[in-house]
Amino acid sequence: MTADEILSLVLLLAVFALAIWRDVNVGLVALPAGLLLAKITGVPGEQALAAFPVQIVVLIIGVMYLFGHAQRSGAIDRLVHLVIRASGGRDWMLPWSMFLTGAVLSAIGTLPSATVAIVLPIAMRLARNRGMDPVIMAVVACAGAGVGGFSPLSPWGAIVRQLAEKQGADFSPTGLFLGLAAIKTCTAILTYLLLKKVIRRGKPTPAPALATADAGTTPAPATALASAEAGGAEDAASTAEAGRAARPQKPDAPARRADAGGAPATADAGTTPGDGASDAASAGAGRPPARPEERGPGASSPLRGYELGSMVGIGAFLVMVLALGTNPLFASLLVGLVLHLVFKPDTRRVIGDLPWGVVVLTAGVLVYVGVLERVGTLDALAGHLGGIDAALLTVLAIAYLAALFATVESSTVAVLGVIVPLTATALPHQSSAGFTALLIAICGVIGAVGISPMHLGGGLVLANTSEEENPRVFRWLLGISLAAAAVLPLLLLLVPLGVGV
Repeated sequence: MTADEILSLVLLLAVFALAIWRDVNVGLVALPAGLLLAKITGVPGEQALAAFPVQIVVLIIGVMYLFGHAQRSGAIDRLVHLVIRASGGRDWMLPWSMFLTGAVLSAIGTLPSATVAIVLPIAMRLARNRGMDPVIMAVVACAGAGVGGFSPLSPWGAIVRQLAEKQGADFSPTGLFLGLAAIKTCTAILTYLLLKKVIRRGKPTPAPALATADAGTTPAPATALASAEAGGAEDAASTAEAGRAARPQKPDAPARRADAGGAPATADAGTTPGDGASDAASAGAGRPPARPEERGPGASSPLRGYELGSMVGIGAFLVMVLALGTNPLFASLLVGLVLHLVFKPDTRRVIGDLPWGVVVLTAGVLVYVGVLERVGTLDALAGHLGGIDAALLTVLAIAYLAALFATVESSTVAVLGVIVPLTATALPHQSSAGFTALLIAICGVIGAVGISPMHLGGGLVLANTSEEENPRVFRWLLGISLAAAAVLPLLLLLVPLGVGV
């Protein structure tokens, strides 16, 4: 390798080390580092900035602009409550209700990390109130967000598609989505069954009775479930602050994880403005909680205009993209603008709620990767990896590199930005089915460690777990994520092997 190529790798390691050490958005470090590298290696500034991912950035803004309406109006809150109600008080169904909710929200275009921020606080409150083990609930709920994470409508799916197209690699976006969804579902089921055997807890404690219940009585399952639903929403406003105080690990406090694709703190747990959030704030200030008519929509409350409009808007977005073949970028911006003009939400909040941290991160990492390509670093790495006699060993090496990278860096976007181009370069001339299988093996590993305490999912779990349970839950989450990083690369090697890579 040349001196420029070695310098580019050293600088890349320094970027991630500095971002993790000082708790800074990776994009804020990667963008100036990329421009500095371009200056040192003689790459023209125009060529370096040509790697700026315009389409991905606008797609992220458009999709989250649209789904922000659903969040603020209470439409997502209603969806979560309806799914919980459908469990009918059967405890074993509650984790899978959260799994289904997360899968649907991610599959139709919500950022997976935003989905985690919506679903997990409610899931953990349910686990507490129903005496369920928080580890089991957390693992299953987080897996649901990952199931839809690589949908063709998802920003993650768009990032992989653009990175692959830039390297001239052909693959099936639908095949990638379905393959990863199947793997994620199977691993969630196996992990659930294994944890049920390993983690033995005492008899579940009943949820506390509501104020309207007679003293000394235990509420019926449906009543306890309704209490858990309300509690999950009311706790959401304090999730970000609790996360900062409760988490043993520094790198990924929920507030910081906006740079990993997370929603802003105002969109944490499926609450709507002035609902449970205002109750929590009022209680903290000594004021009485909001009256029922001032709360957000529950599962049985009548639809409001903004809520109904958001549901219709999302339906129109799906029809335009899936049935009419409209560009998701255009469709999301158009529908979001119509909803904005009709229902006139607070524009400052609309702009503030957009995931600017994700935009900065995506731009910074992909500009740096573009400079790496100009310098020739990716080709040099691919040459070394391509020198391995067996292609499957090359896949295994990349998979373990991805697992290591994803373990220490909580941003899936950052890991994808480096690993996908490296895979395409190290294993060129693959068929569409072959490269799809490679992506399933690699992306499956990257998404497997999202429950780590150093990631948004693990952070929200710990933030919503009691102080007594925190050390135990932390150990379990760390152990599960490390075990996944160690075992899954070997297991997922069967996918490219099955298609003859």
